[in-house]
Amino acid sequence: MSRPPRNVRASVCRLLTVWAAFVATLSPGYAALNPTSPIERLHQDVWGHDQGLPQNTVAAIIQSHDGYLWLGTELGLARFDGLRFTVFDKSNVSQLRSNVVDALLEDHAGDLWIGTRGGGLTRYSHGMFTTFGTKEGLSSDSVLSLLEDRAGNLWIGTDGGGVNRFRDGHFSAFDVKDGLSNNEVFALAESKDGSIWIGTHNGLDVRRGDHFQRAGSEDGLTNAYIRSLYVGRDGTLWIGVYGGGLKSFSDGKYLAWTTTDGLSSNAITSIREDSAGSLWVGTIGGGINRKVGNRFSSYSTRNGLPTNDVWAIFEDNHGDIWIGTGGGGLARLSDGKLFVSYGEREGLSNPTSIPVYEDRAHNIWIGTNGGGLDRLRDGKFTHFTARDGLADNLVFTICEDPAGVLWVGTRKGLSRFKDGKFTTFSAKNGLPADIVFSSYADREGNLWLGTRAGLVKLRDEEFTVYSTRDGLSNNNVQSIYEDRDGALWVGTAGGLNRFKHEKFELFDSRQGLSNGSIFCIHQDGDGALWLGTDGGGLFRLKSGQFTAYTIKAGLWDDAVFEILEDDSRNLWMSSNKGVFRASIQELNDFADKKTYSIKTIAYGPADGLNTRECNGGIQPAGWKSHDGHLWFSTMKGVSMVDPKRAGISEPPPLTTLEYAVINHEVVNTQSGEVHMPPGRGDMEIGYSAPSFSTPEKTIFRYNLEGFDQEWVDAGTRRTAYYTKVPPGTYKFRVIASFGNGTWGSVKNTLPITLEAHFYQTAWFYVSCVLSLVLAAFAGYWVHLRYLADRRKLLEMLVYRKTADLRNEIREREKIELELVKVRRSLGS
Repeated sequence: MSRPPRNVRASVCRLLTVWAAFVATLSPGYAALNPTSPIERLHQDVWGHDQGLPQNTVAAIIQSHDGYLWLGTELGLARFDGLRFTVFDKSNVSQLRSNVVDALLEDHAGDLWIGTRGGGLTRYSHGMFTTFGTKEGLSSDSVLSLLEDRAGNLWIGTDGGGVNRFRDGHFSAFDVKDGLSNNEVFALAESKDGSIWIGTHNGLDVRRGDHFQRAGSEDGLTNAYIRSLYVGRDGTLWIGVYGGGLKSFSDGKYLAWTTTDGLSSNAITSIREDSAGSLWVGTIGGGINRKVGNRFSSYSTRNGLPTNDVWAIFEDNHGDIWIGTGGGGLARLSDGKLFVSYGEREGLSNPTSIPVYEDRAHNIWIGTNGGGLDRLRDGKFTHFTARDGLADNLVFTICEDPAGVLWVGTRKGLSRFKDGKFTTFSAKNGLPADIVFSSYADREGNLWLGTRAGLVKLRDEEFTVYSTRDGLSNNNVQSIYEDRDGALWVGTAGGLNRFKHEKFELFDSRQGLSNGSIFCIHQDGDGALWLGTDGGGLFRLKSGQFTAYTIKAGLWDDAVFEILEDDSRNLWMSSNKGVFRASIQELNDFADKKTYSIKTIAYGPADGLNTRECNGGIQPAGWKSHDGHLWFSTMKGVSMVDPKRAGISEPPPLTTLEYAVINHEVVNTQSGEVHMPPGRGDMEIGYSAPSFSTPEKTIFRYNLEGFDQEWVDAGTRRTAYYTKVPPGTYKFRVIASFGNGTWGSVKNTLPITLEAHFYQTAWFYVSCVLSLVLAAFAGYWVHLRYLADRRKLLEMLVYRKTADLRNEIREREKIELELVKVRRSLGS
């Protein structure tokens, strides 16, 4: 038996631990892929190098407790959040010694273990990488498989070094000298009795207690190349033999399946059981197989798989199947996008569907624009046209009466479909007009018809016509509905009418209703009546009062063709701009003036609709089937949605912090509180919320506690930016939502302390203040001294001036005395 090339060897990843069981309980409870649905009808998405995958061979896949998918490739480890791949390799992680990742496992503590080819075993814990190789006690630097047993021991299958057990920080190696069949260990599994099963290049071994022994000798497994092992929920051990097909071991017996039993290839590489009990088997050359019971079906390049070489299989916590291929990238099989659309490609007779209706036998009937009447049963269409007796191939309305007879309104009359035959009624038989737009069966067994010539009641093949002459507001009848009180509501091109006791009561703009056409009528569980109009928006009639909802208030479109209510009290509406929904509670809060806007969630081609342009003006333009699914008619077929898959009741996504750059320095967001030296206060923080259904619709809010006063609405942006944040202690928080109005709680925070420059510290400010005070005091003291000196100087000057003046006076007195003496001497 030839051995596959080394560059495509990989191992099946196992996660049979208590932690895995706990993680499973955290999943939102999505069902697995429907095992009764043909595998070729599953929807496939593919990601490769062009979408960010580092390399197109994916040898290992796991989902960690925080929701990320981790992928092992030949050019590094990749982390996937649904939108973006983050690559870890030797170029950006110095602890990684090899870029070839063959095995992945998350242990009970949430640590990620990475088995590489030639680079040993690496642990990723709390944002830090640590590598173990032969220098640390590992028997080989090439790791092919990983397993954590129920006791918390880590088992490592190596290439050439046998199997290693890692316990309490120490490695113990076991090889052929200890009883192994071969030292190349490609697969590991633990059975319910605690036995460790070991798949080697040369047979299957089992370790019970402290002893190894060969297993499967009675089934020819002694020298077989065991490529994969898996223990199912019922305890069955599944064995993938490269070249020998699929085998199982249960209750002491082996069973085998090969290509003669339906397998697409005998070269088995990977095995996985999904949550519905289906067994998925990856092969080389045959794509992926699904085993339901004893029947195999395959999905290969014929169905769109990028390559027929499958190396890894994983079921995520939403029930989707992920496939790691050899050279074809990463593929996912799912039930598809939110909406499932049926058009010409799926067998619809005409691309334009008009009415859609489910009968009591759960057949879906679709009227088309020129293709006649189509019946959808068990995924297959049956066509009925004018050649089969249908009045016309343009069908406007469909209705089943209490006797199980189907009535079909067309452009050329009303057709009755009974016992496989059509009978047509037209104006010749009492119809006021041949064109029948709407139909409705009331609880008394009457069939009501809407025409352009009035409202018609059909009972016992007799027609009774009601028109404007009888009080009807307009003869163009577009919608009919019987409320819980037995009153008949009739929507026309000229307002709303209530018909009871053979009398019509009109509701129009005088009561607050728009003057447009009433396209559809629905009564909710509280008894409120909801009306869809042609351009006037949505209206609620409750307790005799109308409330209008328009684009200005947040409605997606003012033309509402159909209204359907799901089991979670949401209204789903079709329009020219696609299908949208709104919460009845939020609509009621708006009517009660508790809020001043409403939130509507819109869906379009990205969600599976063939077109945004829905059809209306006829009845029914949509239908809620017995299983809760909602059907809408569009210009390109009919589209169905399961509201349970719309994330309405889904818990909000769990947010994670991916990286942070503070003051141009990368910090570890998982290491606890971050202390940063003095800097500019610039921050860039990356976050995510791993989701794989509609990741592009995930929205975020973040808040830097201590800096932001309110939550910052980031929309779909996954990075927060801050500049010139002052020194201090902060806490970064982020929450996410699927856009359904429900926000998650804060799970991860990043405490940040920004240290201050010396000139930004309190003591610096205090010293500055003290210096200013001292300077002021000194200045004041100098000023006082100056004033005192000046006062002394002035006093001295005054004293001198006074003394001089006194001396001058004395001199003058002396002179005057001398003059007196002179005068006296002259006079004598």
